Amino acid sequence: MKTLFFLSVLLFSAQFFPQSQLLKVGSAAQFSNETIEYWLVLTTGIVNINDKEYFTRQIYSPWSDQAFFSNIAYERIEGDSSYYILNSNNEDSLIFNFNWDAGKIISRDTSDNNIIEERIDSISIGTIYIPQDTIYYISNYSIDVSTGDTSYWIPPYYEYTKKLGRIGQGIFVFMSGAKIDGVRYGFVLPYPEEITFSADSIYVQADGDSGSIYIVNNSDYYVSLDSILTNSIYGYNGKFFMRGKEHFFYLVQYYPNQYSDTLTINISAHDSIIVSFFNVDLCPICVNSVETFFQDTLQFEFSFHELYNYTFSKLIGISGQGHLSAVGVEEELPYNFELLQNYPNPFNPSTKIKYTIPTVTLSLSKGDTYVTLKVYDVLGNEVAVLVDEFRQAGIYEVTFDASQLSSGIYFYTLKVYPVSEAGIFIETKKLVLMK
Repeated sequence: MKTLFFLSVLLFSAQFFPQSQLLKVGSAAQFSNETIEYWLVLTTGIVNINDKEYFTRQIYSPWSDQAFFSNIAYERIEGDSSYYILNSNNEDSLIFNFNWDAGKIISRDTSDNNIIEERIDSISIGTIYIPQDTIYYISNYSIDVSTGDTSYWIPPYYEYTKKLGRIGQGIFVFMSGAKIDGVRYGFVLPYPEEITFSADSIYVQADGDSGSIYIVNNSDYYVSLDSILTNSIYGYNGKFFMRGKEHFFYLVQYYPNQYSDTLTINISAHDSIIVSFFNVDLCPICVNSVETFFQDTLQFEFSFHELYNYTFSKLIGISGQGHLSAVGVEEELPYNFELLQNYPNPFNPSTKIKYTIPTVTLSLSKGDTYVTLKVYDVLGNEVAVLVDEFRQAGIYEVTFDASQLSSGIYFYTLKVYPVSEAGIFIETKKLVLMK
């Protein structure tokens, strides 16, 4: 029986690159080819298809005229081992199972007089990018049915790892690195998803009030904020807060006022700045105040300059349905339970939390309702007790002082019981402490 070798030349396809531990929104895998061009496969969202939850994977290339291509894959992990991709028939297709043993034939196809197979030849514990990873060595070969000759592809193996998925394709495409849970392994370029706003939109409620957001750089590289654009006729007074410094500006259509200029406000790696808008002019010519509803979309232009120079933009809505700050609002007792988002968020070192207790509850003590409001870290440890007592119906606000805590994500939970024959009311929200 003869053994032959032939060259593996396969085009890049999402199906060739399922990722096990990378199926988290914001994670990325970077691939390269023999011409040393790089592209990222980003996990950008979660969708529900056929009553199953899939992660959306997209290709992003900083050097393409069209940065984002169409969705390349919908992928999911079932349990901790079975990896599926949604195929062209809108059905699950099993790509790999990380509980398979050595010797398992993972694919077989018949072409003319040949049987083409992929088999797990061996499994080991080693390091490719992440220490102590489980590595599966997959062989590609063709068996001539008439002669029994086996022809192996060159190179004879590619690898899956349990934490990174498939890391290579033939000899021309390879993984150069990955980012998982905010940690880079190997070489991974910065990408737009690493620049985030602290809120989904900016709300300027009334004349004289301000609406603020944090612009957070979650990458390992500095990024520059170059300009802000709007297509509306509105005018905005605003300012940037950067490590004790303030920079005031006036935005009409675009800022800086000369389109060819650039702000060059640098945000260091894993740092943030605050942008605040106030005194919104609904008509810059006739000098109106925020007395009527307005809605706009602001476009922030950024650029990365380390390693490779490329630009991208992020959009955020801004709106307000205002009344003059001096106009009071008659307080009414609430009819529903509600736990409001803390403000500001992110915060340092204190923030305010509002909640409401309705007029109708099954109380434990003379018209009062027992309420707890507690703060927990990401591991579920209780770090603060803000409320632990009977409360009457009404609207309440408490201040959470986190000066003794470290930066990070925390959760606050409101419990009110009993509220009905069924049991207690519980609601949890997330807050972010940034020091």
